[in-house]
Amino acid sequence: MTTTTADSGLVPMAWTESTEMLTATHEAAARVAEEQVESVLGAGHGVDVSLVQGDASDALLETAKGADLLVVGNRGRGALKEMLLGSTSGRVADHAPCPVVVVRAHGAG
Repeated sequence: MTTTTADSGLVPMAWTESTEMLTATHEAAARVAEEQVESVLGAGHGVDVSLVQGDASDALLETAKGADLLVVGNRGRGALKEMLLGSTSGRVADHAPCPVVVVRAHGAG
């Protein structure tokens, strides 16, 4: 018997049954990310954009291996929520093997 992550209740069955939907979602997200980077830096920017699934901190720390610089955003949830929930940007800044720039959201304290 083959099991999937959906068997544990972690992923809705509709997502696991539709590889076309997963592919389309991934392609759309990649397209939006590329467009956002190009809108800020212009064409021929030289930035590598990649999409990964999993824990954000772990993915960013893995990506930072061999990087010259890692730039991450900060959602700015507020001090109490950030203390209770943890901070992805804080963890990455503390553990990355390269310099990290944290860009705060407009209005983030």
